[in-house]
Amino acid sequence: MSAGPALFSPGRIGSLELKNRILMAPMEKNLALPTGGVTQRYIDYCEARAAGGAALLLLESMYVHPAGQNHRYQLGIHDDELIPGYRRLIEACHRHGARVGAELQFGGRQTSSLVTGVQPWAPSPVPCTVLGGGDVPRALTVPEIQELVRAFAAAALRAVAAGFDVV
Repeated sequence: MSAGPALFSPGRIGSLELKNRILMAPMEKNLALPTGGVTQRYIDYCEARAAGGAALLLLESMYVHPAGQNHRYQLGIHDDELIPGYRRLIEACHRHGARVGAELQFGGRQTSSLVTGVQPWAPSPVPCTVLGGGDVPRALTVPEIQELVRAFAAAALRAVAAGFDVV
């Protein structure tokens, strides 16, 4: 049994129609600006995958709050100023019939003060020695948790405003 016919046939995720079943999994590319903005190199990278036939491009994790940035050249979606860059990226991919998805994220204990400039925020003061810088995070307060809930909601609205097909 060949997987080819199914792989290249149209697919669906809920109401989202895809031209085939090929997707680009989310992966950190280190092609963003230190501010979290999209670069032309990032757009070109994604457009090449769309032109190559991928039906859905899931971008890397995009931080919703500056205190949750995982690394220096990670995409962010924490500021309205970032929307035009995402629009350009999405339009480039849409020209090839590809859809684009946003992955919203907050780094928590997996980030480092070397990246964010602040002590990491997390549910508890347990450091991450594998993915982060090993900083001992500061436990979140209830108001900070509420701030992060609002940051995720605002980031989702930005993703919709930018034209993402999947959030």
